[in-house]
Amino acid sequence: MKKLLHFSLTLGILLSVFAVQVPATHACSCIAPEPPQESLAKSTAVFSGKVTLVKSDSDLQQVIALDITNVWKGIDSNKVALTTAKDSAACGVNFEVGKEYVVYAYTAEDGSLATSLCSRTHEVTADDEDLKALGKGNPVVAPTTSTPAVSAETMQARVVLTWITILSLLVIAVGGFAIVMRKKS
Repeated sequence: MKKLLHFSLTLGILLSVFAVQVPATHACSCIAPEPPQESLAKSTAVFSGKVTLVKSDSDLQQVIALDITNVWKGIDSNKVALTTAKDSAACGVNFEVGKEYVVYAYTAEDGSLATSLCSRTHEVTADDEDLKALGKGNPVVAPTTSTPAVSAETMQARVVLTWITILSLLVIAVGGFAIVMRKKS
């Protein structure tokens, strides 16, 4: 019994160490954004659009769906999905359904489009400096499919990692409980 207890505790700790990949967390700290034309040149996509959906993708990020009104770079559809951090402390943009935004997007590690507070992404205003600097843009008329925000493989990997973490913690908890109970008797 004692060997089984030590084995399960060791296995749980090893699974936790090798399986859990805790993302680094940092407070959002940005340098002043570059002028609109420089940001346009450095961005993967620049467009304006009305938010149709804000959906949590994970504990750390959310998916934003937009109907595109104008494009300056990188988008060839009338709908797009992109990701941003869930919290402004992690540089996430606080998108609101029904509002229109100018979005400066980059390509995320998983290949999807993403944006952050460190870009020039912002809600469109009546006297918008970026819209004046960027010019008219190109309206998108042809309906096409939206850009996938996160691939199926990425989502599946996240689910597997979550289950491995839960099982590892469960093994550790059971092992710890058994040790405490053993010492009491």
